[in-house]
Amino acid sequence: MKELLRMYEAAAAAEGRVPLTGCSLYIEEGEILLLMGGMDSGRILLTEFLSGRQTLKKGQLYFRDERIRDRRIPADQILWLDNNRKMTQNLSVEANLKCLGARGTGSGGKGLQILLEEFGIPCGAGQKLAFCTKVQQVQLWFLLAFLKKCPLVCLEMTGMAFSEEEAAFLAKTMRTCCRQGISTVLSAGTENLLTSFADRIGWMENGRVEKMFYSPEEWQKAQEYRAERKNGSRREGAGGCDEDRQLLYETDSRRQGTENGRADQVFRIPETSFRHLMEGRSIGWNLMLSLSRHVGTRFGFVEKNMERFLETEFRKRCGIRPDAELVQDLTAPEKKLLVLYRAMLMKPARIILEEGALPLEESGRAKAMELIREMRERGSEVLQEGKRETSRETVF
Repeated sequence: MKELLRMYEAAAAAEGRVPLTGCSLYIEEGEILLLMGGMDSGRILLTEFLSGRQTLKKGQLYFRDERIRDRRIPADQILWLDNNRKMTQNLSVEANLKCLGARGTGSGGKGLQILLEEFGIPCGAGQKLAFCTKVQQVQLWFLLAFLKKCPLVCLEMTGMAFSEEEAAFLAKTMRTCCRQGISTVLSAGTENLLTSFADRIGWMENGRVEKMFYSPEEWQKAQEYRAERKNGSRREGAGGCDEDRQLLYETDSRRQGTENGRADQVFRIPETSFRHLMEGRSIGWNLMLSLSRHVGTRFGFVEKNMERFLETEFRKRCGIRPDAELVQDLTAPEKKLLVLYRAMLMKPARIILEEGALPLEESGRAKAMELIREMRERGSEVLQEGKRETSRETVF
């Protein structure tokens, strides 16, 4: 899948909203992303930004691989919907779509009826909207996004409620949009019936995406684990995912594994990526956290033998001094090497190094280039990107 949108270290503020601070997120074309979080998590402001109603104050924003300098998503690329947005009830389905700017084949007559059936909307083109159910009216907004060629639909679900049957109908419509390359962002304060249909689930706290779950099953297991901890059932290990803020940073994107174990992903390393390392944890723990999707760990409970092995190898390769036990004991250049080493272990299809991502001092840069050469030998494409340049140069 191609990336539709990516934001780095984003910051935004608005009156009456919890601000965004250091928020990183990516959205792939044709995926369903569910964002969840309480009123004090920053979710509402992030949803408003993704709906085109807010502008980022800081950070970087890319839309379809183009950097957006004004940090605002183009309004004509988004269709946003909440519980208060309505179509005209006394007009027909066809008339509503035309009034809202639907264009392209199938926007009228028999063609529209075929599209309604294809999108799983059980109503007629000439039927008045007043006789359509609530979920059918929501489905029509998704059809409108297809007809207007909007690549992103943002749905704020606060105040919305669906039955299991209605959720299944809406999920079918969203999946039809996915096949057309349209991405959907669902925003909700709590778990709902559409959770099981999401491709990824992002949990928000403190103005950023704190944890990303890559399947509904992974989310469900995390909730079961949290319930166990709440009931006093504690396991040995490195602490729970919720309490320790085990952030799977968004640069570790697209972790869906393939049969040969290689992740089809793009790993972007900004200058400040080392700030997202877990400072109070060991070097091996940080490496294992990034590999948790491949080695079968559960929510940060790492295999100690694997943790020790990865840490030992990193120390040998990068010449880390013995007294540096935790990440906070490393120097800034050493932390940058740790981020590079972590990227190498992930075996991504492409690694993009932003300006400042590599250590500046000579010995650290030499070690970084050794890691980059090994990445290329393993089949990863390594690119270097400058802050002021849109072109990318291959690192040799």
